[in-house]
Amino acid sequence: MSRPVRPWHLLLLPAVLAANYAFAVARHEWSHTLVARAFGADVPEIHLWPPRGVNLSWITLGFRRPPHPWAVPTQAAAPYVVALAIIAASLWGLGRLPAGIVRANLVVTGVIFPCAEVVTNVLAYWKAPNDLYWMLGTHALAARVAVTAVAGVVLAGAGWRTTRALR
Repeated sequence: MSRPVRPWHLLLLPAVLAANYAFAVARHEWSHTLVARAFGADVPEIHLWPPRGVNLSWITLGFRRPPHPWAVPTQAAAPYVVALAIIAASLWGLGRLPAGIVRANLVVTGVIFPCAEVVTNVLAYWKAPNDLYWMLGTHALAARVAVTAVAGVVLAGAGWRTTRALR
């Protein structure tokens, strides 16, 4: 049984948010890293902190031979596949947990932060080439509009499902 959320739990919120940010950044970059390594890439640098300009974090890849044509798009897509899997698993779990601190943490860690990652990267795609550019191979207006529309549908669905589960 999950303990109820108490008002004093709000005092822990800054630490919870900082830990979730660190976890989300590490998960994002390690998703890239694991897939890139599976395609034979060397990863000489994984930068998690501090952010520099518009780049919150990054990895540096090096291939000793020409990479498989799917290597770059697949490693670029990896964090989004993981984020969507986390959102789906968390939404599934929300409907099965009793109200309380565990369910509240699942909302923050499993829904809010992965959704924020998607929003951040979609917005960054409008500014400059990022993971979504490397995944899709284009920065065309049509691609940016399509990505934004798909992300909007996914995020609206996650928000709707979360509010239903929390009733």
